Amino acid sequence: MNDLTLAGVVVTTTGLTYSSPPSWEQWREDGRWLARETEAIRWRVGDWYNAGETFFGEQAAQAVDGLSAQSIQNAAWVANRYIGSRRRESLSWSHHAEVAALEPADADNLLDEAEAKQWPVKRLRAVRNEVKAITNGKKTSLPTCPGCGTVLTCPNCGEP
Repeated sequence: MNDLTLAGVVVTTTGLTYSSPPSWEQWREDGRWLARETEAIRWRVGDWYNAGETFFGEQAAQAVDGLSAQSIQNAAWVANRYIGSRRRESLSWSHHAEVAALEPADADNLLDEAEAKQWPVKRLRAVRNEVKAITNGKKTSLPTCPGCGTVLTCPNCGEP
């Protein structure tokens, strides 16, 4: 694969180098770009593998040389659970993965809540676990504020 050069940054398969010192703002923007690319690559790998299965069937599994088969299977499974508009750009792939096993409507509701309240993955996982416990009959309801109905959280750790 070819190297990528952007505004004095050379990105290779093994690293990133600057041809000259960046400004603070540019360096921070580069970090944000890398974070977006890290999240995007999981979606891209999942979509790539799912397309390969569609086009080539079981033969697609032979194309994973140099890639972790488990990582590809995880990416493909999550990508397959969230087609098109169900993916939220403001949430990470990990947010989506946390609720991918839920029914689509339940997952969408939790992702909507995570997006609106800017929950970190840890918080979404805790709420997902509560939802699963309720669904499995282990609890009757999430602890909520009697006044407004908001799910209550521990002031120390943020868990429900």
